[in-house]
Amino acid sequence: MSQIFPIHNLKNQNERPRVFREGYKGGFPWYKALSLLKPPVGTNPPPELLKIKEIEDIFSECYQKMEKANKLEYIPGKKDIPKLPENCPYYFFDQKNIQFFLDKSNDFGTLFYHIDTERKGVKQIEKFLQQSEYSNFGDFIDAKNRNRALLDLKRDAIFNIKNEAIIDLLDTFDLDPEKLYEQDCKVDPEKCSAFGVPWNELSTTVKYSVLQTYLKRISIHKNEFKISRWKPQDNVSVLIKELQEYGPLCVGANLGPQTYESPPLKLERAVDRDIYYWKKGSTRTSQIANAVLIVGARASGYVYIVDPQDSSNPSNVEEQRIYVISYKNLITNVLDLESVYRKKAPNGIGYAIYANSQESDA
Repeated sequence: MSQIFPIHNLKNQNERPRVFREGYKGGFPWYKALSLLKPPVGTNPPPELLKIKEIEDIFSECYQKMEKANKLEYIPGKKDIPKLPENCPYYFFDQKNIQFFLDKSNDFGTLFYHIDTERKGVKQIEKFLQQSEYSNFGDFIDAKNRNRALLDLKRDAIFNIKNEAIIDLLDTFDLDPEKLYEQDCKVDPEKCSAFGVPWNELSTTVKYSVLQTYLKRISIHKNEFKISRWKPQDNVSVLIKELQEYGPLCVGANLGPQTYESPPLKLERAVDRDIYYWKKGSTRTSQIANAVLIVGARASGYVYIVDPQDSSNPSNVEEQRIYVISYKNLITNVLDLESVYRKKAPNGIGYAIYANSQESDA
């Protein structure tokens, strides 16, 4: 087997107390991935690391606000959820007489006007017939619409809190997200063409996606990570050389256990961790932007990765896993550092980062 590099690759790593964390399940996997690449200095660092601690605290506060948002209970705008019109015929259909229209669906288009297609309408009726909570189809549809609207309101409220947390962090470093967005649209039009609107017209969720990119960008800069020369067009030998020279690389990619419908299979054990794999042709889920660490590679075309979703705590040995994937899988699913799927990113953006092994002691 090829060499699998230790995750921490810093000059003064041995001088620091190691900080273990459980697998990170939040909405910003880069946070844990970067802390694995460059571990935090701990609660009471020596004087020479106080500046680094100050930077860590700024980012930690931001992530704590975002995690708190995920636990939001109060949903603003709750009273503004619309209902079907009072004279809507849905209210007159119980489970018995609606079966008639399920059997005689030639009148479907005129009666079930709110449903896009007959197929969707039949599915809605079937769900109505399978439940016992609502006595008529109108109340059933109102409940579905209400639940959907509440989810939308809660989602927007959560993303608004997260957006404010990131904007506050950027403001700490005198950065204006609107100006960053305008600048990005000039220098990287391919990325911004997907949005097509000014900053103030971006939806809450799209704005969060953009702000996450800025958060990642400033995290890389302030923590002095370096951009690797490796890119997806390269042969695997280039990746191996980068790993040998700089240690583990962090990439954003549609990779890891959450991107497969089936769990991985155990292959072997190495460097005190179990190595897992997925069978060729395993069904993938929809694209999920994750962050993983590349910790090894083989000239034969295989890559070893660690997922920050897994625990790094030594008491949870079974959760400390390495996954082996094909090099083709990596280059097909990797994103550039601006979180865009593309084979050739503009100069200066790159695809992977590594910890600066020449970190200053000051």
